[in-house]
Amino acid sequence: MTKILIPIETASGERRVSATPSAVKKLKGLGCEVFVESSAGELSGFNDTLYKESGGQIVSNSNIKIWENADVVFCVQPPSESNLSKLKKGAILLGLLNPYANEKLQKTITSKKISALSMELLPRISRAQSSDVLSSQANIAGYKAVLLAASELDRYFPMLMTAAGTVQPAKVVVLGGGAIGLLAALVFEAYGYGNIQIAETNALRRDMLEKIGVMRAYDPLCQTPDPGRVDIIIDAVGSGATRRAASTLVRPGGVIVHIGLQDNEPGLDTRRITLQEINFQGTYCYRKDDFAEALALLTSGKISGKGWAEIRHLDAGVQSFLDIHQGKAPPKIILQTVR
Repeated sequence: MTKILIPIETASGERRVSATPSAVKKLKGLGCEVFVESSAGELSGFNDTLYKESGGQIVSNSNIKIWENADVVFCVQPPSESNLSKLKKGAILLGLLNPYANEKLQKTITSKKISALSMELLPRISRAQSSDVLSSQANIAGYKAVLLAASELDRYFPMLMTAAGTVQPAKVVVLGGGAIGLLAALVFEAYGYGNIQIAETNALRRDMLEKIGVMRAYDPLCQTPDPGRVDIIIDAVGSGATRRAASTLVRPGGVIVHIGLQDNEPGLDTRRITLQEINFQGTYCYRKDDFAEALALLTSGKISGKGWAEIRHLDAGVQSFLDIHQGKAPPKIILQTVR
């Protein structure tokens, strides 16, 4: 019987778990023996009792043998080097492994002869959509960014007309018109807010963005909003250049929500953020409630995928990746096997 281990995540700030109780139940139905480290799902809203009821066996975090005996290990981020070293020869490691940026992980996997499946590197084709970990996280990120901005902003989002007068809408700029940035803009729109600008250097995407909704797309290399006048900045790129732009555009007391992780280059004006009490908020990991609320918004029809996703046949896969690299692609391409 295949032994599967669901460990507690040890990476700093990581709140996700690699398998839910319902997934454990399915694995049990396939004849697998599933071991869940105690409290592995607590930060995601799943306690040990739920895993027990689904057929999982709760094991202590200090149980070394479970790592030594595991045939398969599910993870969100790579386990610690000490735990990896306990795995037996031929064990399978499955998760978001980021192998190109983790030389130590590569050496450990090679020396232990571990079979590693890095989920974020799976081809994003229609047959593999249920395993597409990147798009699912991107959708939630765009949604969560809007909620964070709303909770931190010191004023209302939309225009309000009252007997006492009119409250002007907040000014919002989204940096990056890819899947994450576009979804954030669509969530703003779904909540009745229409004064949205998206900074996007790709001309094809700019044209598409303006056809989709009420947002206005502009080329940040040629023009930019007035500095220090924007209430909310959503940085869906996460580069040194966009962090500099966010620091410049946001008003005193405004909000910057940082989602993208393109690079780790400097760019934030920490002095201005401090002196002018600008709220900087990052979002990456999500609660169970965030997923439920985001899915409800998507399934309600308030947010549509029409107009910003292009479906192509699998034969066009190579050309699709070239189009993405050359900036000729829409925010999302779906490859399917049937014509």
